[in-house]
Amino acid sequence: MTADAGLDLRANPNKDARGVAVEAHLDKGRGAVATVLVNSGTLRVGDSIVAGTAHGRVRAMFDEHDNQVEEATPARPVLVIGLTSVPGAGDTFLVAEDDRTARQIAEKREAAARAAQAREASQAHLARGPQQGARRGQDRHPQPHYQG
Repeated sequence: MTADAGLDLRANPNKDARGVAVEAHLDKGRGAVATVLVNSGTLRVGDSIVAGTAHGRVRAMFDEHDNQVEEATPARPVLVIGLTSVPGAGDTFLVAEDDRTARQIAEKREAAARAAQAREASQAHLARGPQQGARRGQDRHPQPHYQG
């Protein structure tokens, strides 16, 4: 008998959903579509969600057989339609209180991602060292021009 045999390892389906966006793409007829895997809670049609920097209201959900479903319990992958943009694969998602809160969370995540990208670009610029001016036709140590 293992040590975890006596533990109850089931996720609580009676709370707001959290999980991971497994994959996402832009569908011509449906818009931004994300396949999500619910880790805990229950995802329902009509919930306001945030997935990475994308947000929106769940307009419809489909299971792996393309059947429409009203709710997704833990460990159930579903296709979600209704996001404003395409989230990245591996982005976490969560249910927000309302659309406004979802948008604010998404905007904060986007600002944080932009700041991290700017910081990374700045560090890469510093790591390159001093620029070679001769590349642009500029001499680092110009010689005086004498006419005589």
